[in-house]
Amino acid sequence: MRWEHFEPKKSGTCQLQKTTDNTILSGEYERGIVTTGKSRVFHGYYVRVDIDGETVTGFDPIHSESYHLALQNCNAQLAEKDLRLLVAGNVPEYSESAMSGGSGYGYLPGHKKAIDIMTSYPLDNG
Repeated sequence: MRWEHFEPKKSGTCQLQKTTDNTILSGEYERGIVTTGKSRVFHGYYVRVDIDGETVTGFDPIHSESYHLALQNCNAQLAEKDLRLLVAGNVPEYSESAMSGGSGYGYLPGHKKAIDIMTSYPLDNG
């Protein structure tokens, strides 16, 4: 019996770029928390991306207080498939505060409100 439980907190559509030819693809994402044991103790965050029938799930390997490490883990797995997520959390200027990271929201210069880490966002090709 597996003791890991995935508890989705938000889901939606996302855009990915195929790095071999810059084609833009559409996928679905889900972000949430992982709990363990009978009492479902917090174990970390996850970011899951479904594209063309394949699922990639990134986990926060150190159980931090943010989705950012889970997103980085997901990015690494997608890069092996020549894909790049076009989301706000991958923009270099994206930042989080100690209070916002666990909510899945952060900040980008020029935006007055907090932005979800998985919000579709254009990235430069550099």
